[in-house]
Amino acid sequence: MTPPATPTDDRILDSFPDDIRAAILTYAHESELTTNAVIEGALKHFLELDTSLGNEATTTAEDASLLAVPPPILLDISLYLEKLKHIDPHPLGIMLDMIEEIRENTVRALNSNLAAGNFAAYSNDVFCFSECQPSDLRETMYEPALCLVLQGAKRTMMDGRILNLGPGDSVVISHHVPVQAQITKASSLEPYIALIVKMNLGILRDLHREIAKIIKTSDTGYAVVSERADEALLETTYRLLETLSDPIESKLMGSAVYRELHLRLLQANHGGMLRQLATKDSAAEGISQAIKFIRENYEKALSVAVLAAEAAMSESSFYQKFREITGTTPNKYLKSLRLQEAHNFLSLQGMSVTQAAFAVGYQSVNHFSRDYSKAFGASPRTAKITAQ
Repeated sequence: MTPPATPTDDRILDSFPDDIRAAILTYAHESELTTNAVIEGALKHFLELDTSLGNEATTTAEDASLLAVPPPILLDISLYLEKLKHIDPHPLGIMLDMIEEIRENTVRALNSNLAAGNFAAYSNDVFCFSECQPSDLRETMYEPALCLVLQGAKRTMMDGRILNLGPGDSVVISHHVPVQAQITKASSLEPYIALIVKMNLGILRDLHREIAKIIKTSDTGYAVVSERADEALLETTYRLLETLSDPIESKLMGSAVYRELHLRLLQANHGGMLRQLATKDSAAEGISQAIKFIRENYEKALSVAVLAAEAAMSESSFYQKFREITGTTPNKYLKSLRLQEAHNFLSLQGMSVTQAAFAVGYQSVNHFSRDYSKAFGASPRTAKITAQ
């Protein structure tokens, strides 16, 4: 499958019939939204609710209010998108097909690995997972990766920012960072499904050195950023899964397609922080080095001065940049990491509460229990009992 050029907003708008295009323009003007925001709202609705041609019952006022698009326009666009499934090479039709093909590939992988539960690995760096029911808001640690949501919905919160994610949304994570995450839409019939591709910093740096003069640059960004996956990213992701699913192709071409995916992310609109991270001696690289040091020494007492030295930055600059990139302070980051590791010790390794507390650097079991209960909404003893 050859990737078509990424469509501009005008090309997508112009692809609609005159009456729908006029409705989009009118509503965008009245509501002070961009035309792309209106179209994306309808696209997300279409992907999440799987609107079928002529079935108006699937489009409710509540659904529309969540997307800030009124039901009539939402329905018109959704019904038109349904027709596009078999129209080629319409840009939106192609994107819908690609998302569905990737989803079907992950479903096959999950079904062929039922013994592993809700997890299936294509390689050490590429895997998919599913969840059959919504979850509570949980503290967790994200690692550098691409996350592509294929079915269901999820909410991620970081430093006051809220990312509401649905099918076709891609999340680029540049650094190991603590977040709060919650699966908001999942069921046994339509589970939440996501694909994860871990990032390789060495590959990013090699590629960035080669293309730094011709790709866009960005001086701002976050460690966790979401955007709808474009055609090039979807096409490369699809080929990566197909390649890794075949033993011979995986051995001969898997590393090349995996490398290509890094290129797509460096070129993506939401790849700004990755571009910074791949730049030698940048603040993003310095913070990454400090985070690596924290992760390797989290059980020790770590001062800002020590971490700033690891990042080759002054203490004031380090503190500011760490806060900007990770959304938290160095001390809070250390505490989040300690609690996440303690949770793993309790739930996966069967440690006692006292053992887990001291293993991650706490000097008081009572202090540890209070922090753990606040972070996970349950006492550490509960996690221990559940593991047993």
